[in-house]
Parts: sequence; structure tokens; C-alpha cells
Amino acid sequence: MSVLVISENDSDNIKPAVLNTIGAATQLPGDIHLLIAGAGADVAVDNAARLKGVSKVLYAEAKHFE
Repeated sequence: MSVLVISENDSDNIKPAVLNTIGAATQLPGDIHLLIAGAGADVAVDNAARLKGVSKVLYAEAKHFE
């Protein structure tokens, strides 16, 4: 079973509360998937891909997320 964490970000950085959530999710069995929704959040996606414990980053990009 996978754990889905929904990210709060400012298009460049993942917010600290999300990092805490990921840390807690590592205590659960299964893969951690991180969902980033935004417009032009490519930097945040790249940063998220490097986070320890995150096995998949899902990116929903749309202009209305600005």
C-alpha cells in the first residue's frame, strides 16, 4: 500500500510541515508518493524528487492553480 502526501509549496520550495509529514510517513509500511499541484512548480518538483523516502512525485500542473 502507498501513502499519498499532498504538498504545500510556493512553486520553488516544499513547506516544512510537508517535510515533517514525509518524515512521519516513513514510519508506515509502503511507498511514499508526493502530490504537487501548481502552475510553474518545476523547481519544487525537482526538489521533491530528491527528498529521502519519497519514491514517486506526482505533478498536477494547471494555470488555475496559480
